[in-house]
Amino acid sequence: MEEVATSEKVSVNVVVGDLAKIDILVDNGFYSSRSDFIQKAVMNQLKENKDDLNEIAENEKARGREWGLGILSFSKKDLEKVAKSKKKISIVVYGVLHFDSDITLPLAMASIESLKVHGKFNAAPEVKAYFSKKN
Repeated sequence: MEEVATSEKVSVNVVVGDLAKIDILVDNGFYSSRSDFIQKAVMNQLKENKDDLNEIAENEKARGREWGLGILSFSKKDLEKVAKSKKKISIVVYGVLHFDSDITLPLAMASIESLKVHGKFNAAPEVKAYFSKKN
């Protein structure tokens, strides 16, 4: 399987006073950097909402969707199996959807009913273009 990037840079606007408080905590050794503080704050909020995320995942799966949180990856073999079944799948991903580079547009069209990506989509250019137009 091909390597998939597992992190993304984001920009965050922070009120100057709050940023000053973060800097005080960093300067006094509570965190190694601003990024460390923000990463830990994000992780705490995700832990707090864990049950909500699990419920959302179960609802998506109950709707018959291939659902991913984080990284969902498909190989050519995965989609060939779907295409052989004569049933198409619906895919919803929050994070990264990765299709190996040998997945062709005809194979993707034969196996995927719908595709929604909230994040990054790695695929052959013609596959990305087709699904970008379709959504």
